[in-house]
Amino acid sequence: SANYKWKERFAQFCLPSLTEFFLEKKDYEKIISLVEKFQYEQLLQANVLFETAFSYIELGNKKKGKSFYRAILRDAGESSAVCNNLGLLEEETNLYEAEKLFKRAVELDTADEIAQRNLARIKEKIEKLEEQKQAFEKAANLFLQENDLNKHALVRLYKERTEDDLIFC
Repeated sequence: SANYKWKERFAQFCLPSLTEFFLEKKDYEKIISLVEKFQYEQLLQANVLFETAFSYIELGNKKKGKSFYRAILRDAGESSAVCNNLGLLEEETNLYEAEKLFKRAVELDTADEIAQRNLARIKEKIEKLEEQKQAFEKAANLFLQENDLNKHALVRLYKERTEDDLIFC
């Protein structure tokens, strides 16, 4: 149809400049309003998926932004910026996936200091998490070794703790 051809040409020749312009102005709502008028394939061909993902994130729609970053990796190839930004989103729910993405960001651009800092930070978080897991497992094993009387006493103390997790004896 003529409308589709017009949209396709607009996406190809105008959309990249417009999204870049609005991105510089930090007008993320205009970017989203504009790109939502096009099909995914047109956005892919116009190479505006990154700006779209970034705009969704800036407007608080992390789910949609994350899905666009994943689509970039799937359909447009990897970049340090995409891996790094996706790593930041994954960090909220999956530290190990975030670590993989930050590692990949550094591999793709060894000069990317932001990705390097993010990788170092996530490694530290994972190390602390592993230490907490080990401490929990040790405590659980010690509890299991106690006799029934001591187990009941410990459970009672735990149940009677304050809101601040303090136990008064």
